[in-house]
Amino acid sequence: MDADQTSPKRFVIISTGLESVGLDEYHYTKAVLEAARDRGYEVHAWGRKDAEEIRGEPWFRAVFSEPRHKAPGDSYLRCAWRAARRELAWFGELRKTLKNLPWSPGDKVFVHTFRLSSAWQWWWLQKWFATRKVHLFLFLRFSPSFVPMSRNRRWLYLFFIRRLGAYPRYIHLLTVSEEVRLEYARIIHRAIYVLNQIVPSTFSDAQWDDQRAEPSLKGVTTVGFVGHARLEKGFDLLPEAIRWLSQKLPEESVRFLIQCYAEEMHRNEPEYMNALERLKKMQSRARNIKLIESPLSFTDYARFLSSIDIALHPHRATSQYAIVPSGTFADAVVMGKQCVVSDGTWLAGQVRALDWGQIFRSGDAADLADAIVRAIESWRRGERLSTGKRAAWVRKHQPGELVTFLEELAKGSIAGDDAPPSA
Repeated sequence: MDADQTSPKRFVIISTGLESVGLDEYHYTKAVLEAARDRGYEVHAWGRKDAEEIRGEPWFRAVFSEPRHKAPGDSYLRCAWRAARRELAWFGELRKTLKNLPWSPGDKVFVHTFRLSSAWQWWWLQKWFATRKVHLFLFLRFSPSFVPMSRNRRWLYLFFIRRLGAYPRYIHLLTVSEEVRLEYARIIHRAIYVLNQIVPSTFSDAQWDDQRAEPSLKGVTTVGFVGHARLEKGFDLLPEAIRWLSQKLPEESVRFLIQCYAEEMHRNEPEYMNALERLKKMQSRARNIKLIESPLSFTDYARFLSSIDIALHPHRATSQYAIVPSGTFADAVVMGKQCVVSDGTWLAGQVRALDWGQIFRSGDAADLADAIVRAIESWRRGERLSTGKRAAWVRKHQPGELVTFLEELAKGSIAGDDAPPSA
């Protein structure tokens, strides 16, 4: 038996964005660490020094400095210089923390939020992990064709990613779907593994239970747009879809709860501003439309999801979100909600596999409205996701299955496919 196949020891999650209990990242991290701890691992998560809300967690370690944010009037060069200094500081803090711990063969480090700008850091450190027989798992969540950076920076990112294959026994590249794996395979030509376990937020909070799958209000069906209001996620389809629905359904029979919050980099987009303005005008004239313009805490998000019957995920089939899993969709399935999703997306494949939910033509507001009507009719007939399918889906995506996958990968029990797809 290899030295790195002995009993479980240390399991560490590293994330420079781990700073608040209100973020999905916190609940994902907590759920995975709890599953690893149940296997006998000593567990830690390395996050930010300004994570005041998380400091009380026994598994948390404050490692990374608080980043300095962009100031009004900052030039491109000043922003680039600040970003470079931040990356160098984080790299120094990472190296210092790694070197101050006694590592053993078979220990595992999971980077579940792989930052594109950090690729060079892991390239630099790969030999350090390999010589100690510590397994490093890097989770590439987004397609390389949607990497949000300049051409030169994208080239540098891929340059370092390609060179992470020097120690394949201990450096493991993971991604979110077969479609994304194939995109990387065209570029990297080394083994990349699909991590199928989504780990919904529900696994880290005992408040979520089967009772929350019940209808929200008697006689009223509640339709909710879940998640950040991005154009790529179909937010701009909502005003026209609701206008169509107002002609088909009595106002008192349906209500709409719509999350409208967008991050700073998206909220000034003309299409977003136009859609939000139209929704505000509709809200002022109708009693059954409620807009939520502030970001939700996890508790408020749980209440929001529990109060709706139908969850809208109209992600565009041409966006980066088309071929990646959705955490809000996972939460909705665990809660037993019916989902309306776009065709040509990862979401549509899940709906077909579950035989539960409605699919519409991506980007078509009228077809979205028709799909919502079908979902409402199905919900009112009392149709629900079967207990067996729901239980099987939950088992597949629980954090324990994720830990098992990483363990099997470390043992070499899972074959990798590094061949590019045929032309």
